[in-house]
Amino acid sequence: MSVVYKLRRIIRRYSILVICSSMLCSCVLSASYVHDIDSTPYGVDFGHGTWVLNDLDVPFTLKDKLTKLVRKELSKHLKDSLLTPRGIKNIALPYVPINPDTLMLNRLKNTVKHHYFINIRGRVVKNEMLSFAIENADINNMNITETILQIYDLNSLETIYSRRVIAKVKMTEDEDDNFYFVKDVNGMIVKSLKKILKKLKK
Repeated sequence: MSVVYKLRRIIRRYSILVICSSMLCSCVLSASYVHDIDSTPYGVDFGHGTWVLNDLDVPFTLKDKLTKLVRKELSKHLKDSLLTPRGIKNIALPYVPINPDTLMLNRLKNTVKHHYFINIRGRVVKNEMLSFAIENADINNMNITETILQIYDLNSLETIYSRRVIAKVKMTEDEDDNFYFVKDVNGMIVKSLKKILKKLKK
């Protein structure tokens, strides 16, 4: 057995020991997920009309992943009735904010010429903690995200569904471990959107 091989075995054992020790004296700081009290308390009737899913307004690194997630979930209810701006010929969508006014909804109606419009935004409000934290870290630091899904009826020019989830993770004064794994902001947005999509079922 060569010296190099022995050395590798020692290093491997030491690495495993370090990982195990870290796990024993560490904990996971989980995020809390709060549905806004003003969110629509009921689900959505997907039984009629055509539905346009807007381009998701989310961090760039999440856009493809979340678009696939949303299309997969909505397709269970809408099948071929779910459209995207790219699937509609000869249109150029304006930027559609959350809580658009009647003027914007009327403009949207004349642009897409379909019945319903789905608008999703996920944003990072605060990102003050890394994926891990050490003892004596600032307890005022926190990660916060906001995720919103809204549906507009383009015939009545009204918002028929709106749900907002605030996700938050922070250290507390009574934490006494030496090392903490922290839920990252991207993961918080993904989980928030999954929670919203579950609530869509009527």
